[in-house]
Amino acid sequence: MPNHPLAPVYIISSDDPFLKKERSDALVRQARATLNDPVLMVFTQQDFGTSGKANLSMLENELLDPGLFGGDRIIKIYLGELKSIANQVLTLLGSRTRPGVVCIVETARITKKLADAKALDYSAASAKDKDKATTEKALGFVKGIGGNIEVIYPPDENKFPAWIISKASEFGLTMNKDAVDFLRIAFDGNLGAIIQFFEIICVQYPGANVTLQMVESFLEEDTRHSGFDFINNVLKPDSYKAIAVLHSLMESGPQSVVTLSGIIQSSDKSLKAVAALKNDKAFLNSNPSFMQKQSYFRNLEIYLPATYDFIIKAARLMNNDLYSYLVQELSLASKALSAFNENEAVLHLENMAASVQNSAVRSLRSL
Repeated sequence: MPNHPLAPVYIISSDDPFLKKERSDALVRQARATLNDPVLMVFTQQDFGTSGKANLSMLENELLDPGLFGGDRIIKIYLGELKSIANQVLTLLGSRTRPGVVCIVETARITKKLADAKALDYSAASAKDKDKATTEKALGFVKGIGGNIEVIYPPDENKFPAWIISKASEFGLTMNKDAVDFLRIAFDGNLGAIIQFFEIICVQYPGANVTLQMVESFLEEDTRHSGFDFINNVLKPDSYKAIAVLHSLMESGPQSVVTLSGIIQSSDKSLKAVAALKNDKAFLNSNPSFMQKQSYFRNLEIYLPATYDFIIKAARLMNNDLYSYLVQELSLASKALSAFNENEAVLHLENMAASVQNSAVRSLRSL
């Protein structure tokens, strides 16, 4: 948004924390450039109490004339739902203002009706409205002193690609079309995660044209997706690599239960996808484009392109006996983990890995 003369109060409302922070940070930069060496102060809703009459004395002192040793202020306030305590804070902001103070309030998304609240003059309000203002009237008081209410919506499905390209440009990056399409789906609307991706890429490959391979490599290193490394190699099939990946993941951190849970969940998604494809002959026997694969696997909560191809290959070539064995061993691994028997869970995952290149493993039985 372009710079304009600063309003005394900004209410920044959105469901997306990244968008709120982005706008709030821009306002702080503008205020620092406009005011005279301002002090940044931060208040959370807990600072005002949790029920009853809000403790507003500290905030009120900053909104009043600070005297000889005072100065300019940037006051950031984080509010949750706009209920009693929050309404009292907003009413105070709408009743006190002085030159050199800018208040920036972040809150959850509010309705259009509240955002369109008409401006109200606090001095002309009744005693009841001053003491127990509704959210609509509290916002009206803020508007009455020239405050702004901004409701920020995440980009919709049609605008998301343009948003990705625009943000990449801010980092000095350009985007390959497949990479844009993949980011749009793989990060599932997580704007902050997309920005984090650009931050890392612009350090590793400054000025790069971001490709699908770069995005996929980044996601493969992301802990949210690392569990797929195991099942990808099972479906490949590569028994040695699958077992190596399993033990590497187990050694990568102390939270082995969490790691195993991630591997089991990822494997479950992939095997369910294999079953779905086996029953979808039209898709399985076609030559789907990258976008068609994305759309199909998105509904199955699978986002890595390499995983798409391993699942398609398994659905075409894996016989039903092997598929049933993998499902059985995965079920046993899950059951063992639920009883916190990690060693047994690992053993069943190792059986899965070994079985895809050695059919004799399937005849083994527990002692």
